[in-house]
Amino acid sequence: HDFLSILAKKSHQYNPFNLLLFDGQALLGFESRLEQHKHELMAPGYGHVSNGGFMSPWPKAIWLENHLKQLVVSGTSIDSDFLDLLLNETKAHDSLLPQTGVSLDRERALSSPFIRLSDYGTRASSLVKISAHEIVLKERTFGPLGLELQTEHRIQR
Repeated sequence: HDFLSILAKKSHQYNPFNLLLFDGQALLGFESRLEQHKHELMAPGYGHVSNGGFMSPWPKAIWLENHLKQLVVSGTSIDSDFLDLLLNETKAHDSLLPQTGVSLDRERALSSPFIRLSDYGTRASSLVKISAHEIVLKERTFGPLGLELQTEHRIQR
């Protein structure tokens, strides 16, 4: 909470962003939209965040949340299964698209979890796993030609 109070005073200096903070007990979300910001305690369970606000009903976020639940419930998934969800380039149906102020063609292009455009795209996909004994961060980094790097970091708790 102390960090978020400090961040709230400076967040207008940055482009809009979403931030999740975890202190080992509580997960807090911070949304910054230029001169407006808010933070909230995230509820236990499943959730999602995209370039919009937390839990915005964007098709790609809802799709990811539903498929994440299926992987968890299956109990047989490995880390790459979770990261592979983020590779989905399926576009949402026009009737499901949000109206964010960009053209319909651009909205379509931005509607998939993985975005690949000539001037914009997914730069990285990350998986964070937190257990009683360690935190694991796995990340895939992408460039114009596709996957460039896979990294893994482990922090003992």
